[in-house]
Amino acid sequence: MPEIKLEVVQREIIEIDVEGASPLIPHKWSEKSLRLMREAQSGSKVRAKHTAKIPEEEAEGALYRLPDGTPGMPCTAFKAAMVGAARLFQGVTMTALKAAIFVHGEGPDQLVPIEGEMTLREDTPRNATGVVDLRYRYSFWPWRASLRVEYLVAMVDKESVVALVDAAGNGGVGDWRPSAPKSLTGTFGRLRVATLWPRERLPGTRHGAARQGTDWRGSRGTAGRGGARCGAAGRGGARQSRRDGARRGWARWG
Repeated sequence: MPEIKLEVVQREIIEIDVEGASPLIPHKWSEKSLRLMREAQSGSKVRAKHTAKIPEEEAEGALYRLPDGTPGMPCTAFKAAMVGAARLFQGVTMTALKAAIFVHGEGPDQLVPIEGEMTLREDTPRNATGVVDLRYRYSFWPWRASLRVEYLVAMVDKESVVALVDAAGNGGVGDWRPSAPKSLTGTFGRLRVATLWPRERLPGTRHGAARQGTDWRGSRGTAGRGGARCGAAGRGGARQSRRDGARRGWARWG
């Protein structure tokens, strides 16, 4: 019987900065909701008391936070968006991507830190019985995050990972996203790889960022200059500039 010799599977990590293309609405199961489910599953017949809603408390209860208080989103949300983006490419299967890519998170809940302006919003969804209810959530706009993506070198290269993260923005993350199973109108939680798109075309970025070569917080960076070059190149040139940008290492290596 011939000897079986296996080599260690090679992995690499790439760090990719993303910016929101639409507001992000995190939605964590609140402690109150979890408590009610525990009581229902334990056979408790005690009915929940109706209490006055406090918008800020309800919104805070649905917010993910790291141990230091920084807002975040589960790393699994970004991986799910990347796996779902396989539908946008030929010859790529979701089954293969499940084992080929991983998004790193921080803390016990494995969260990706989110930077952005937080605003309280009031929405009017319908509950399970069809009755309109008031819901309060915090949204972030503009927002950005840095994704640390681990991938198998034998299955996918770094340029493809960058393209996959960018395509994942079409499905989005969080509440009311385009890929939400029961939503036909979702537009929230969309994202883009920051270095692949002209900043003047990104909604929500600060005015003049691309022209001045600055990021959305006003600090000078290569992304703004890359975006300006991409915008000046025209449609065909923009595609080439984006490809060249990935090869030049605009996505930082971890």
